[in-house]
Amino acid sequence: MRGVTGKILLFGLAALMLSVGDAYAWGSDKMVIVNDREYTIDDFQHWWLYWNNNKPAPLPQSPEGFVDFHLLAQQGEEMEYFRRPDFIRKVEIFLKFRTMMLLKSEEVDAKISVSDDDIEKYYREAYTPIWLLQIQTYDDMEKARLAYEKMLPYKGQPAGRLVFADLQGLGSEAGGPLAHEESKVTPDALSANKMVNWLEVVRRTEVGAVAEPFTFPDQPGKFVLLRVDGVEQPAESDLIHRKESIRSKIVKRERGRLTYELIERLKKKYEVEVDDKLLVEIVPDQEYPADFLDRPVITMQGMEISVGLYLQNLRNEIKSRPGLSLEQVKKITEDGIVSQTLITKESIKRGYEKEPPLKWGYEFYRQNHLRAQVEKGLQEKIEITEDDILEYYRQNGAAFNDAEMITYAIIEDEKEIIDKIWSGVLTGADFFDLGKKYDKEERIVSGERDKMVPVLGVAADRLVKGEVAAPVQTDLGYALIKLLDRKTGNKKTFDQVRDQVVEMVRKVKFDEAKREYLQKLRSLSNIKVDYKVWKKIVEESENESKK
Repeated sequence: MRGVTGKILLFGLAALMLSVGDAYAWGSDKMVIVNDREYTIDDFQHWWLYWNNNKPAPLPQSPEGFVDFHLLAQQGEEMEYFRRPDFIRKVEIFLKFRTMMLLKSEEVDAKISVSDDDIEKYYREAYTPIWLLQIQTYDDMEKARLAYEKMLPYKGQPAGRLVFADLQGLGSEAGGPLAHEESKVTPDALSANKMVNWLEVVRRTEVGAVAEPFTFPDQPGKFVLLRVDGVEQPAESDLIHRKESIRSKIVKRERGRLTYELIERLKKKYEVEVDDKLLVEIVPDQEYPADFLDRPVITMQGMEISVGLYLQNLRNEIKSRPGLSLEQVKKITEDGIVSQTLITKESIKRGYEKEPPLKWGYEFYRQNHLRAQVEKGLQEKIEITEDDILEYYRQNGAAFNDAEMITYAIIEDEKEIIDKIWSGVLTGADFFDLGKKYDKEERIVSGERDKMVPVLGVAADRLVKGEVAAPVQTDLGYALIKLLDRKTGNKKTFDQVRDQVVEMVRKVKFDEAKREYLQKLRSLSNIKVDYKVWKKIVEESENESKK
């Protein structure tokens, strides 16, 4: 039953695990031998960090848990659990996310650098100047053209502003002006609202002039008449105010550009080809025969994307993108499939899991999953009888009852003040009034009796509702408590808690089965622990915690 080295071929995707290389003064000293494998301080330290979900934790009392982990993982390899489809699929998913993130970090994020000059340049282009615009919109080009011609004599004249605002003489019936407003806008505001043609028009229009009518973005039937009433420059402090926002926008822009360039390089590398004629034939709300669904619509080295897979993605995109044309959603679907597949292929090809930082996380995940498979096999062999369940309930039934709930008021202070309040209580004064008299505000506490501070719980046990207990000493000083309410925990019948009892019995039996299984593995295995090295780890950890 000794563990042996298993080999596994994986094709998947992935992302970045925490880099833990600088957390401790780790080393390559050999610490443990489990069968034919040697494990170093590095191995233990990384295992311990991942075992605790990447959070620092006090070291265990001994390395026995580390040994048990690898005994079970080696046993999982010997039983070839790594060949099971569900094992392969889970490891592929793990790799998919992490290697993709590493690829993007290497090819995109690491290449982005934003300087103060970059920020200032972006600011000058996006936020200067500020234009004061007069705008009217028409449904009829002839009416818009007539209004434009009426404004020509007023080019550059202050009176033009009033004349432009008084173009209602054209009539508001069919083709008349639909809206009028005066706005302060920046190049960024026009670009952000996809009004690129507005931006081009405004840039070439002089102050006081009216631009020739032009169409509204994405609305061919709407015609815009626009007058530039003035130009301003923002306050000097505006750049400082927008600095971090601009930095984020530049990073986002560069990330998009570098990602696009990466995808274009990968398209050439993996020889991507798209069957555009076949794409035209695909209609989302139509049913197709199997042979049509199996046809490749996108091909690349070592992979084909079928019509069926493309159609599935297309239908999902249509649901999430209402308002877009079918052609637009088809393009989005195509780009998404191609980019995702290429990044996946390239991520896996680079073998990130063979080197830090992913190496440690990948090895732990794989070994931990092997261990879990062995434990799952033990769980599946557990048999639970009705007698087992009844016996456990007979011995532990009280643990399944509802907790007793206590609500009390507490005043805490030095012994002298608490004794004075207690003396007042003994002479019949109100607990709360006494608190106010000595300028002490009580706290109202409600919770489970078993979770109370022990000395307060004992005091509460002696009280009935409304009574005050004699002073008690706590870690914070002295205290008086008044019992406000007590709700006894409801006793639950066997039928009410049967399912919970079954799970507890299952856990007890599993713990015993695992203990016996590990004893057997240990008896058949070669295990050596260098306790001098273990002592070194403990000392280094203690020294680190003292800093």
